[in-house]
Amino acid sequence: MKQEKFYYYYLRDPVNEEHESPKGMIKGKPLGFPRISICIGVKDYGDGELVVARGISICSFSQEKIKMSKERGRKKAKGMVVKAFKRKINNEEIIRFEAFDVIDYIYAKSTYDFLSPIDLSKFFEYRSNYQPELTDFEKKLVKFKE
Repeated sequence: MKQEKFYYYYLRDPVNEEHESPKGMIKGKPLGFPRISICIGVKDYGDGELVVARGISICSFSQEKIKMSKERGRKKAKGMVVKAFKRKINNEEIIRFEAFDVIDYIYAKSTYDFLSPIDLSKFFEYRSNYQPELTDFEKKLVKFKE
């Protein structure tokens, strides 16, 4: 019997007055809005075979007038995972300059330790990734054993 599980994480805006999340704080630190939502989907067919997909949703700077929300990002990122599972290929190459502006901004301003070893050009090549190479952080998130 096949089982599907979905795991989420976010790359958030560095906090400033314009981008402080109304949700407040976590572990005593203010939250920025989730700018990039990432979903990792894992299908377990029960025979030891695991199929993995990654979905990415990027909220560009021009979209921030539309309410940025974690729920919207999760929904879009999960949709990209489902698309990868159905088609069994990488889909939706990221080609918009606005998306790369957000990626560069988050990477330059972030304090995410797990981003530094990532080859961003490969990580953000597609919005819908089938059988991607997981980062160390993602492996921990899904408790993935090779």
